[in-house]
Amino acid sequence: MKAGPEFNSKVGYLPEERGLYKKMKVLDTLLFFAEIKGKKGKAITRLAKEYLDRFDLLDRMNSRIEDLSKGNQQKVQFITTLLHDPEVLILDELFSGLDPINTNLMKDMILELKSKGKIIMFSTHVMEFAERMCDHIAIIDYGKIKLDGSMSSIKAERSKLNISLNYEGDISFLHHHPIIESISDYGNSVGIRVKSEKDIQTLLKLLVDNKLVVKKFDANEISLEEIFIDLVGKEDAEVSHV
Repeated sequence: MKAGPEFNSKVGYLPEERGLYKKMKVLDTLLFFAEIKGKKGKAITRLAKEYLDRFDLLDRMNSRIEDLSKGNQQKVQFITTLLHDPEVLILDELFSGLDPINTNLMKDMILELKSKGKIIMFSTHVMEFAERMCDHIAIIDYGKIKLDGSMSSIKAERSKLNISLNYEGDISFLHHHPIIESISDYGNSVGIRVKSEKDIQTLLKLLVDNKLVVKKFDANEISLEEIFIDLVGKEDAEVSHV
């Protein structure tokens, strides 16, 4: 698909930085961006109000953008991204500024759009959402693709000899143990990579012998966050997802 009017109408883009006019009213903003995409009239006005109602913003449709909270501005910007019914959505840090309730609202909308066959690409540093929502991921570090593939195949390949552990107690004795390849420590939750298959059972015995309370011991399991840290190890890397 070449750039032009057809491309413009089929793609919705939500930038990380706000792209809204602060002095414009909410409904006027939605209709303005829809018209840029070639959509106008009573039908699009009705649809805009339906989206505002769904995102609990209908009573703010005559408010200026600058009078909205950061989270509500993000919701307005998201509506501008999908109001013209694009085939492809590109979303940069979609969940920025949202509280847990609105995060779930946005997540449900994304999954609904996905079920309708929309192609959704989003860039995020929140590994949890990427892991739970994405079919395909690419990890990018300083403009270079470090990893690219389906979520299931990447996790299957990289989870071998990895244990996801939730516990109570002190695991400091493991840090220099000969069966341990690496440990990603998050407090009372860790990802542990052992050196061989037989070391998995040895590890479990070590935990029991050292009187740790084992709440979860998932062999051959790894989180996207652990994969990210293992590959990149830098806070300023970017993860892009499809």
